[in-house]
Amino acid sequence: MYKNHIFPVFFPLVIGASMNVSAAELGEWVEDLTRVKTGLTLSIQDKVEFITPSISTLFMRMKNPLEKDGIEPPSIVLSSDASDLRKLASLIALPGKEDVVLKLFLAATTSQQGRFSFPLTETFFTFVDPKRVIERFFGHKHHQLKISTRLLQLSPIAKHNLLQQLEPFFSRDNLMILNEKIDQVPFLDLENELLPSFAQKAVKKFSYFTGPNCFHAALAFQDPNIPKLPYFNPKREAEHHWQMINFDELWRVLRNSFYEIVPEVSDLKYGDLLVFFERPQEESSPQEVDFRRIRHVAVYLFNNYTFSKGSKSANSTYTVNLLEDEWKKWKRRTKNMAIKIFRKSGKRVTTLPHEDLHEWLY
Repeated sequence: MYKNHIFPVFFPLVIGASMNVSAAELGEWVEDLTRVKTGLTLSIQDKVEFITPSISTLFMRMKNPLEKDGIEPPSIVLSSDASDLRKLASLIALPGKEDVVLKLFLAATTSQQGRFSFPLTETFFTFVDPKRVIERFFGHKHHQLKISTRLLQLSPIAKHNLLQQLEPFFSRDNLMILNEKIDQVPFLDLENELLPSFAQKAVKKFSYFTGPNCFHAALAFQDPNIPKLPYFNPKREAEHHWQMINFDELWRVLRNSFYEIVPEVSDLKYGDLLVFFERPQEESSPQEVDFRRIRHVAVYLFNNYTFSKGSKSANSTYTVNLLEDEWKKWKRRTKNMAIKIFRKSGKRVTTLPHEDLHEWLY
């Protein structure tokens, strides 16, 4: 069922980077989530879903074992402990096939220690329940959101604030349609009505490729053309899809076409990028940034929700998450984690970054 969240209507004052803020404040790292002030606060219904790829998607990946054009053969990560493998075989095997599955697992551990990657094949799927395998190894939590229009109907200011924050990401025609729909329907569906084109097409979808990652998802949310620009994405990584965005490529776009937000000065806005870093323990300057330490990027939506892709692997997908869950997940994986927040310059994000003609890293 949907879980209702009713929030008081809140009208954030969004202040740009032109405020008189010291260089030290601009260079500060956000190491405490309580410092981040969320922006739009809407009345929502939240239904948590468990998203999995289809068996046909996995089989399509199996048919391309040479990783052609970045296609990623499916595999699962297992423990080499025999008792763990026996338990797993009993959970996923078809009736009477437990011993066969266990033998396949044990055969793969002959030269393995600890955890190892076990490639999936069509033969393997003749011995196991595909649904159980997919749910256990390929599932991701996703928040399916519906936004109540009642408070928006009662408060022209709240409605204006929503449309104003969406304006950089939607055409005038789409905003006019949305404006009318708010007055006509009880709920808006996030996935179909409040996400820009790339995110609307990608959300809950799985690809076949290694490469499309959280960096690409964050930039394509702003405008799908940005990751395609040859002067921002000049290098094709071996065995990766062309959509792979590297640390330096992401950082170049951020420095060229975004500005940094100071949490104490500006509330988050729809579309802001939350950039997760592994911050060095000691730095020569509080403003020093090493782009190679970027670990993840998520896009802020509203309330405490974000949009992101988990990794470059084809096993991950595009989901809507709670900001605190993103924070906790990367806090566990990152020593001395801190974030920086960036906002796209200009009234419309579809105004492409200008071409920087001086030589970059390649």
